[in-house]
Parts: sequence; structure tokens; C-alpha cells
Amino acid sequence: MNERRNSIGIFYEILVLCGSGITKTQAVTRTNLNFRLMDKYIDFLTGHGYVLRDSAFAPQELMLTIKGRHFLALLSELKREIPTFGAFQHTPVGPLSVYSSE
Repeated sequence: MNERRNSIGIFYEILVLCGSGITKTQAVTRTNLNFRLMDKYIDFLTGHGYVLRDSAFAPQELMLTIKGRHFLALLSELKREIPTFGAFQHTPVGPLSVYSSE
């Protein structure tokens, strides 16, 4: 079975890395994403206030915000509860059945 990361798993990885401050290049290397995809994830995370681009450092570091720490805590909770968290397993599904409780 082919397992691929899903967006939630990638968000989790990026947030964990941003917890201690990381450059975009380091994040690309550690998550095994390309720069184009990383830009999309970072744009989403910064746009929603989960990550801050700290320009006090050269090169610019990505830092987790308080809101981002809360989001990471929620994702960590999901990771504990769901064994396949962050992985998309492609399993063909047959036609859906509707069961009545009556």
C-alpha cells in the first residue's frame, strides 16, 4: 500500500520545525518538499497567524506564534488518537451502503 503524507501531516511537520525557529531552506530540506510547495504551506500558516517570519535574523527565520502553538497542540492530540495521522493511504472503496437503525 502506498502511503503519502497529507496536508495535515505536512502542516504538523512544519509547525514542529518552526517551534525552535528555522529558515525556509532548512524546512524544505527537513520536510523533503520543494520550494514551491513550501511557499504555499508557509503562506497559509503565516496568513492564519500560526507562523511569523522573523526578519531580525539573517536569513529570515520562521517562528511559531502563540496561536501556532495552540494549533500544534491540537494536531499533536490528533496524532496521539489516530495511528495513521499525517499519512494518506490510498485504499479503493466500494459503493457506499446506507444502514437504517430501524
